[in-house]
Amino acid sequence: MRNKLGFVPVVALLIIAVAVVVGVGASIYLVLQTRTSIIQEVVQQTPPQSPTVDTSGWQTYRNEKYGFEFKYPKEWSTPRESMYSTRVGIEFDSKLSIESGILFNQSLNRPHTFEEVVRNFPGDKIELTLAGKRAVKIGDSIYAIQESENGFTLFQRQGGTNLETFEGIVSTFRFIGLSINTSAWQTYRSERYGFEFRYPANYRIESNNETISPCLNIVGVAGAIDRGFLPGFDVAKVGTFSSDLWTYECTTSSDPGVLHASTLMDLIRKVNLFRNQKIEDKYNFNGYYSVKVNPFKPQYGPGFGGPEGPTSIFLFHNNFIYEVRFNAEYSTISQIANTFKFLPPPKVDGGDCC
Repeated sequence: MRNKLGFVPVVALLIIAVAVVVGVGASIYLVLQTRTSIIQEVVQQTPPQSPTVDTSGWQTYRNEKYGFEFKYPKEWSTPRESMYSTRVGIEFDSKLSIESGILFNQSLNRPHTFEEVVRNFPGDKIELTLAGKRAVKIGDSIYAIQESENGFTLFQRQGGTNLETFEGIVSTFRFIGLSINTSAWQTYRSERYGFEFRYPANYRIESNNETISPCLNIVGVAGAIDRGFLPGFDVAKVGTFSSDLWTYECTTSSDPGVLHASTLMDLIRKVNLFRNQKIEDKYNFNGYYSVKVNPFKPQYGPGFGGPEGPTSIFLFHNNFIYEVRFNAEYSTISQIANTFKFLPPPKVDGGDCC
């Protein structure tokens, strides 16, 4: 009898417990759904209306190196520029500051992603489009515009600028490019190695090798240049990296063994092929952190005793080290290099943008 009498309260307790769990679960689900919908509402909010301030008589700031321009009030003084290794700072006294380029993290030995840059600033974040690029507005005082995976331009309003003027300045921002028309160019895309670039229709792909190999010249482009030879553009996979170990795997007669180093810069310095060339660390290549090996100069300059040697850009993506090699003295070849970019990772639905 005691067992039968005790069974009823046990069942009742189980029923109550299940009800509580279901209730809590439903509450959590509703909270998460609400949070997701709020995130999506903020992220997908349409851009603000065009500012009412008249910018037609304003001055224009133009930066050829970093490829952008914007307008600012005609009564403002000329801004001060501060050049850093991977970015430029532009300062209007007590009114506005702009940074453009890459923010390098010394402790992690890599550049910050755009998302990491945005997270550094507190405040409500609204995702929108500016100058044809993804951008994030943070509060009423900051706009962050994404140029590439790591490249960004950041506008910060200061106390001497009202909101209307600030919005007017940001609305005039745009990216600028070379004068070469690339609208009819073809696109080469490597899905295996995750990059693409554009090239003129009358140029040709000379090599296209996407096999798996420690050292691999993936693709090369060449075109008819008016000097009787074919300087070109090519992309090679030259090594790998993981954690703090960088490995150069292209063995040659001058570098017969695999090379290792703790940073990309130290690794390239070990390559004997480049021992007589100037090497630049933290070089901004199309918005990506890279190491640049400047070309070997012929004794009497280009056109005398041969053309200038190729520029080599070393950068990394998805655990591979790549070398982008091109003859920078030719404008079309340089423009091909300017179109090089890594493919973005597949998008995942949901979640906070920043």
